[in-house]
Amino acid sequence: MRIPLIITVTLAAVAAELWLGNFAVALPLAACAVFYFTAAWGYRFGLLALLLCGLAPELILQRNFLLALAPLGVYWLALYWRAGGRTRSLAAAMLPGLLIGPLALGPLYLWRLWALGWRRVGFDEMAACILFAMFFCAFWLPLAVRFLDWIAERLGLPQYRGLEQ
Repeated sequence: MRIPLIITVTLAAVAAELWLGNFAVALPLAACAVFYFTAAWGYRFGLLALLLCGLAPELILQRNFLLALAPLGVYWLALYWRAGGRTRSLAAAMLPGLLIGPLALGPLYLWRLWALGWRRVGFDEMAACILFAMFFCAFWLPLAVRFLDWIAERLGLPQYRGLEQ
């Protein structure tokens, strides 16, 4: 039951990201899903979410496949967060939420700067997008954790909160 939930939630987050991208809003919603599934269920299920989160936008937008590795930093953050046993409170999910924005969007914007020849064109815009994503994810991640824990509880799956190490 875990794999269909991972596929559904991650692809819905990717679809929401792509839809928001049409309005020039860059939010790492799928990276938040990668964080949740990795922190709650371990590295194997997180790898599946990472694969979907990384490859789906690249296949749809026909970008370079090196960019599919962009959410890898979020995956490692979730593994570190899980190993430290910091999954007991929802308020503690705000701190990794602050880090998800730069970890997920940073490589994409570095790639864009490289493609532009490291010119300062659009640098202010990129910094503003990363700051907005940081603060958005700080508030979005606890809400997503609460919602996905509610679904996991209904399905009888392990939850992020109260995870026993």
